[in-house]
Amino acid sequence: KNKNILLAIGSRSLDVFANFYINSGANVYVRILATPEAISKGLSSCVRNSNIAILNPSKEKQDSLESYLCNYWKIDYVLCRESGSYTQELWDQLCLSNNKKLFLLKRPKTFDHSLVFSEYDELIQKISIAE
Repeated sequence: KNKNILLAIGSRSLDVFANFYINSGANVYVRILATPEAISKGLSSCVRNSNIAILNPSKEKQDSLESYLCNYWKIDYVLCRESGSYTQELWDQLCLSNNKKLFLLKRPKTFDHSLVFSEYDELIQKISIAE
């Protein structure tokens, strides 16, 4: 309650998470990616437009825009997705060096029997072999 939380979780579930924290009494701020879909979802969410930063993650771990945002908004907590990417590393380092709490949303578990294809042709080949 009465703490500043920065949501860097993507735009898909932004409104649900933002609504939860707003109803809990937190001051919600958001960092969304500069894509048309994310901007649309961010601006139509329950978060005040003045509390939304639209930017793509920087690969700079020091003097990053994310660091400046956290200082400007006096962020106490950061919530981001566990990705293992440079973005997660950025939040890790930023929070550690600025005495902020970082919370990571765990990725959903995948099942060993699930099949994932990045190419349509791979899917068709797998289906053809199974027949």
